Amino acid sequence: MKKIFLAVWLMACTFIATAQTITGKYEIPTMPDWAKNAVFYQIYPQTFCDSDGDGIGDLQGIISKLDYVKSLGVDAIWFNPFFDSPFNDAGYDIRDYYKIAPRYGTNDDAKRLFEEAHKRGMRVIFDYVISSLSTILGLWPRRSRRRTNTPTITSGQRPTGWIPQWSLQASL
Repeated sequence: MKKIFLAVWLMACTFIATAQTITGKYEIPTMPDWAKNAVFYQIYPQTFCDSDGDGIGDLQGIISKLDYVKSLGVDAIWFNPFFDSPFNDAGYDIRDYYKIAPRYGTNDDAKRLFEEAHKRGMRVIFDYVISSLSTILGLWPRRSRRRTNTPTITSGQRPTGWIPQWSLQASL
């Protein structure tokens, strides 16, 4: 019973220490003027247009449909992630932020896609998911292993030295 009380007390103290006053006021984040009234068209590359017949949409397929997208009155195209990934999480588990997923094309295809969209007066934005990381060892885990005193990740395991919050009560 003492352990449960102590755990609840610790959680309450943490909540009180980090609580903020709720005022009901909000501030709209700043955004570029062009985006305030823009029409956005979201594209998930894998399902949009397949140019090479492999059953997976790709950047070349998207390029081939840019005139159609523009004809809808689109000002900006918003892309779901298309970086290199093992695709355990629909491409959000990015393995290499500097490389286009081979199933979608190449870095040169992406550059051409941006250029072609800009020629048509459309802007390009994409999900840049820096808070997600592939479970397959990617760039960050490789770099982190060069440093000492940094948590390390082995695929499928917890970082070393990591104590999840939900196991805190059991250890009290």
